[in-house]
Amino acid sequence: MYLLSLHEDRSLIEASLGGRVTADEVSVLLDEIDEIVDQFESQGFSLLIDHSLAKTMDQHARAQLADLKDACLSRGAMKIVTVVASDEEVARNVNERFHWAMEGREQYVLDSSRIEWPATKIARTSLAA
Repeated sequence: MYLLSLHEDRSLIEASLGGRVTADEVSVLLDEIDEIVDQFESQGFSLLIDHSLAKTMDQHARAQLADLKDACLSRGAMKIVTVVASDEEVARNVNERFHWAMEGREQYVLDSSRIEWPATKIARTSLAA
């Protein structure tokens, strides 16, 4: 089962997965996120995937999640953060997606309070003398 939320004010797409996660379910999620990404593609967005409450996730579902991340990164995602359940999952994911993690485009955390989001807008001012 999953819950998909859109936070337009922060250009953030949030997907929470729990229970038994299947490849078919992730495929449907991928299609839904694909439609949402169309709204943000030109301005950039961030993606939060929380599967820390998933009881089981098979290899096909994991592969689908990797495809989802790759698609989002190629379509303008500034950062993808994944909340996982264990240190072992953090290590495995960083190892599997080392390039993106080292670039800072992907982050793996155990606790969502440790997420470091990129600034979506930078206000610039000039000082007049």
